[in-house]
Amino acid sequence: MDKKKILIDPGHGGNETGAIYKNLVEKDLNLKVAFKLKDMLEKYDFEVYLTRYEDKELTLKQRIELTNKIMPDLFISIHHNSSYEDFGNRVEVYYRYEEDGPSLKFAELLTLHLEKYLKIPSRKPFPAFYTVLRNDAPVSVLVEPYYLKYYNDDLPEITSIALFEAIKEFFKWEYPRIKNFEIKNNFVILDVEGRWDAEMSIATIDNERVLIEKRNNKAYIYITKSGNLTVILRNFKGFPSRIFEMKINNILKSYTIDVFPAIKNIPNLITIRFYDIFLQNISDDFEVQINVNGIEYLAKTRDGKISFIVEMETEVYDIRMKIANLEFFESIPLNDGSIYWGKIEGVWDGYGIYEDKIYRIFNGYLFSNVPKLKVIARGFQTIEVDLSKERIYKPDKLFEGVFHHKRIAIIYDYLDSAYEIASRLWFFGANVLIFRYDDELSAIRKVIDFNSEVLIFLKYSEIEVIKHYEMDKYGEKLAQMLSKRLKIFNDYSSYQILIQPFGARVLLELKNLDEDMIREIILGIKDYFESVV
Repeated sequence: MDKKKILIDPGHGGNETGAIYKNLVEKDLNLKVAFKLKDMLEKYDFEVYLTRYEDKELTLKQRIELTNKIMPDLFISIHHNSSYEDFGNRVEVYYRYEEDGPSLKFAELLTLHLEKYLKIPSRKPFPAFYTVLRNDAPVSVLVEPYYLKYYNDDLPEITSIALFEAIKEFFKWEYPRIKNFEIKNNFVILDVEGRWDAEMSIATIDNERVLIEKRNNKAYIYITKSGNLTVILRNFKGFPSRIFEMKINNILKSYTIDVFPAIKNIPNLITIRFYDIFLQNISDDFEVQINVNGIEYLAKTRDGKISFIVEMETEVYDIRMKIANLEFFESIPLNDGSIYWGKIEGVWDGYGIYEDKIYRIFNGYLFSNVPKLKVIARGFQTIEVDLSKERIYKPDKLFEGVFHHKRIAIIYDYLDSAYEIASRLWFFGANVLIFRYDDELSAIRKVIDFNSEVLIFLKYSEIEVIKHYEMDKYGEKLAQMLSKRLKIFNDYSSYQILIQPFGARVLLELKNLDEDMIREIILGIKDYFESVV
């Protein structure tokens, strides 16, 4: 076995004491275990480093910079647990937030060994966005072997042995490492170090399986479509590589142009759809330069297309496009005819309604066969318009637009009235994710993927309280505002759903969710957004 580099990170240090229980201080215990583990690993011929060798305070940034400078084969951050809730005693191991890979595999081994040696239950390894894990090491984990209140003098030695055995076991099987890649013909070719098995490995493009072949230990991926390529190589024991991801850039083949309503001398909506050599929509974020009758536009593809309004008096559109170093020209004559139209300023999602007819608003423009309409738009007051008399309207923003485009996640557990909150916030202009709580890991993944600015977790409880994670200053501010509105006490919590995601995160434990509480929760969220502008 090649000499492997291990970086041990004793958590906290200096003024950052970590958890304290009676006369136990977490920072000291972390360092004690780290030194014991270091001695064991060096005797087994590992090359071992520590982020700190004394009671010294290090920022998270300094720990990451040190990790990236040393570039260890494995990074392990040692902590000891405490909680505001009573979870009992258990092993908790966190790995860098990835769907799969060697960090997850090592976290699984750590959990098994700690459970075996400490003789306590464990929780399933958990992906984490902890800052200290966001380094460049191929394997990155954080371990909380037990809760401090269950400490005894034998535990540091036992913990060190368990960690040592897990590290030794992990490197015994030499997981595959993707070192480089090249694109040749219809293949992506991966240069691989270490043993791997083609039948145990998987490659997908946009979640659709594609063929992977092993040639001289290189991985040949057959490219049959455009999209996002994901590859995970595994050895015969199932130990995975880090996930390899890349976008298979589309080769532009064709396009179509739609003009609506395609009438002379009025604004028109132009939609251009682009297709690749596989006759599929081109990928997102391709930059398109457009010139229409001398007017320049710049857009990026979304769902294979771009859409924009052209407002000029003309009988023909001369459209020049440049995309992916290719240039195209189309001359599109417009038709005689008439239609009512108007501009509803600021509106991105709304409709004009007349009796049983509905006319959608495109990019703030409304086209209709009738002049008088009721305009209903997310985030704005409902207005009546007469397009035969006036072309430009500026409806008042609901709550002065404070909810416009805000990303709000709502999780609920038995309090089904949460949907009423979600519906109102959506109508006020927010982008809302709502779902029933199933398990913590899937909930965290959904919220992180959504990238919420505010997370509200509504949970049934006979004892009403508002909770937030003590390190979440935005969550603390939101909790205080909701506490003032609802007249409910607020406190700290150690639930991972309040630790992992971004933005302000709060847990509302409530007996019920009536109309008054729904209103006050919405107003509390409004107060929060106004305070952080």
